[in-house]
Amino acid sequence: MEGSVRRRLGVVAVLAALVAGSVVLAGPREATAVGGNWLAFVRDPTGGSRFESGDEEIYAIRLDGTGAVRLTSNACIDITPAASPNGRWLAWVQKCGNLVDIMMARVSYDGNGQLSIGTPTNVTIGLGFGADRWPQFSPDGTKLAFIRKTNGNFDIWRATFSGGDNGPTISNAVRVVRLGGTHVEDCCVTWSPDGNHLVWASNVNRFQQSFNLYRIASGAAEVWDATTNVDRSGDGTLDVTVVDQLTSGREYEGTPQYDANGTVLFRCNCPNGDVYRLNVATKARTRLTTHLGLDRTPEGHPGGITYSRFDNAGGDEIYIAGPNGESPTNVTRHPWSDRDPTWIPPQP
Repeated sequence: MEGSVRRRLGVVAVLAALVAGSVVLAGPREATAVGGNWLAFVRDPTGGSRFESGDEEIYAIRLDGTGAVRLTSNACIDITPAASPNGRWLAWVQKCGNLVDIMMARVSYDGNGQLSIGTPTNVTIGLGFGADRWPQFSPDGTKLAFIRKTNGNFDIWRATFSGGDNGPTISNAVRVVRLGGTHVEDCCVTWSPDGNHLVWASNVNRFQQSFNLYRIASGAAEVWDATTNVDRSGDGTLDVTVVDQLTSGREYEGTPQYDANGTVLFRCNCPNGDVYRLNVATKARTRLTTHLGLDRTPEGHPGGITYSRFDNAGGDEIYIAGPNGESPTNVTRHPWSDRDPTWIPPQP
């Protein structure tokens, strides 16, 4: 009886303490995502409108223009960064002389939210002879699309990606689309938000000397040597039964990037180089920027779009704008040339 009374008094005392705020019972803490407010990009000290014109390096900067940090430092050319959907990995292209490979490094943040990367790993060195460019992670983070040149022209490739504790690796690499002839190039591949399709730019229409946008099922492999071409000509080997031609203008239409809403952002020289948005279902395109210079390499992020703008004054700057191109803002404001922005998602 006496013990029972003491237990009840003990419970009452704890409840009283809780009410008074003198005792705090700690529950499980929810994980907080880090990052999500950073862009990676390419900075070229030589300026100019040409790509690969000097010692380009990978940098990062917050969306508000603060915290700029250099991520790579070497004598090679480092270009076209892309982040994994979980924000843990950054991929880019490194060109050292005749060697062109895809590098990856782990993204991390310090206690103040400052971004850095770990030691880079060459993930395409095991593929043997060839040049590898334009890495793009699948939406679920399990695959990597890229372009690869082995015999005269670039083709679209796909591989399985693993980002475990032992570092990033790719495996089971397979060519998705191969076009015929050294004059045909496939470039700048991007994944649809559901991961079911790949969109890229190709100049398969040799007679127009232009690039247009095409779409193919992401699981396709070795699509080539068809008897009928997309443009009904004899200059390519793109099988019309497994591909969808999204644009057909005579002007340059390139560097596509799927946005989260399923539309495709791309650059169109129509005739000025501006950012456009393509409705894949209707094939209708909408002009988003109207700069007299050159707007290129667009990409979406949760607040709108980002792209690089060549201002005719000797270099590019990184811009962000609303979803329809409204309120463009110069993020980098640097005397060197800044290009190829990509948003780095938050880490869960």
